[in-house]
Amino acid sequence: MEIVVIGAGLSGLAFAAAMRRKAPGARVTVYERDTGLSSRPQGYAIGIKGETGLPALRKLDLERHLLGGDTVRVTDFVVTDQRGRALLELRPAPVDERNLTIRVQRQQLKRALLGAVGDGAELRFGQRCTGFEVDGDGVAAIFDDQARVRADYLVACDGVASAVRARMVGDQPRFLGLTSIYGDAPIQPAHPLLEGGYFIALGRDGSSFFCYTQPGKSVHFSFTMPATRPGELDGAGRRDLLDRVERGTAGWFDLVREVVAATGLESVGVRDYFDRDPIDHVRAGRVWLVGDAAHPMAPFQGQGANCCLLHGVRLADWFAALDRAPAAAEALASRIEAELVGRGRKAVLESRKRARQLHTTSGFSWAMRDGGFRMGNAMLKLMRGRS
Repeated sequence: MEIVVIGAGLSGLAFAAAMRRKAPGARVTVYERDTGLSSRPQGYAIGIKGETGLPALRKLDLERHLLGGDTVRVTDFVVTDQRGRALLELRPAPVDERNLTIRVQRQQLKRALLGAVGDGAELRFGQRCTGFEVDGDGVAAIFDDQARVRADYLVACDGVASAVRARMVGDQPRFLGLTSIYGDAPIQPAHPLLEGGYFIALGRDGSSFFCYTQPGKSVHFSFTMPATRPGELDGAGRRDLLDRVERGTAGWFDLVREVVAATGLESVGVRDYFDRDPIDHVRAGRVWLVGDAAHPMAPFQGQGANCCLLHGVRLADWFAALDRAPAAAEALASRIEAELVGRGRKAVLESRKRARQLHTTSGFSWAMRDGGFRMGNAMLKLMRGRS
């Protein structure tokens, strides 16, 4: 059995690593548009959650490996207003591993996944897929140099702008009306908001400032604000972008202004946020959509990378069954597809809702939001006091 994987991101590498363990007889080839695993900056961290991402890593024997080095166990996620007053303080119960979140550098995680792939798959970089064609007993991936690679199955892990999804579903990315300016400050302020994990400060103009400490004694931030169209800030230089953050946070609390003032210009960048409407299928015959190709979502619930890992590993279960008993595998395919569709739909809609909630420009809405956070926070403190 030959499988072509499009994309060497988290879902593609997780799938290839799982196939090495579950169906070692399959021939897996991963095609990636980038020229190398580190050819684009990937200095930010992602939160791996105890109920989704960590079980997937455990199945790949990577959990223990990733709990060392630059990995941080997140003990707090605090939501504040722009004056630094706590609205909601989330502290996972240490006895409940389902609530555990560990923060790991994206590049560290990709290196670990690549190690887990080992010789179980061949990786080919600098290969941009532009589409595919299916015939009676196979599928051909088509690349931008007009090359065609034929296999028994195609697994598309090619992200938000997936060419395979464009051919299979035909929908378009949905702009969320949000743009983010990010950067790194080479400082390590002694502040309780940075000691336990993350904090996000919410402005009254629909903006937010998400922040955490990076390995190497630096602080990473992402300042998100409403935008009328995608690409609104694409022509701005790094100094102009940082000036925009400075103006947007001029009246905010000291820690925010300290981080912005210390930010190195070389680290500053901009990104727009998109998702897509949930779909009711991620499979079309010999083609599967996995990861952001199947369920691109806003990052404000922290589920995107976790779904990528879990779904990449889960899909390998079907190929393993197909390898052992092809006649009995179809029922499992339907169950796995329903699982991936259901979890992806829930995560996309929850992330979209949270993006709107955190970045509302309505005075009434943010007053209700902040009041709801404060009420929830009071209840959490009461429950912690009783335990």
